[in-house]
Amino acid sequence: GWYSAETARMTWSTSEMISRDLRIKIGEVSLSVSSVVSVEVTGGELKVVVQIPVASKAGQVAGSIGAVVQGGQKTSRFVFQYFMSPQITSVAPNKATLLGKTTSTDGRSVLLTLSSFPSVTSAGDVKVMFGNTVCGVAGGPCANM
Repeated sequence: GWYSAETARMTWSTSEMISRDLRIKIGEVSLSVSSVVSVEVTGGELKVVVQIPVASKAGQVAGSIGAVVQGGQKTSRFVFQYFMSPQITSVAPNKATLLGKTTSTDGRSVLLTLSSFPSVTSAGDVKVMFGNTVCGVAGGPCANM
């Protein structure tokens, strides 16, 4: 991390971001302080939430974040990926009874087919929701559906 373990917790104000020369770049776009939603330091971690700039095409871009920390400029680099919005191309079956019964083989499931979905490396990369109900959580409301 950029900070010593003694740093308990701290939230940076706009003036703190400016005085620490916070610099964030996504692709060719240098973000202004107005694009920063929040900056929080917890233990040895710096957590920055930013508004991502628009992109003209899908793909990976280089990113960097830097700030004056403990008397020196520190910079970290990362890769950020833009992707097309996924589109649902089919739902089968596309109906169920109020009790959740479908015409699928198991009588409970629905196959959702999407296009333009970004690469997934683990189930943890995906969140499935029906309304405000998050599915896939052990013991969650969708487990018994």
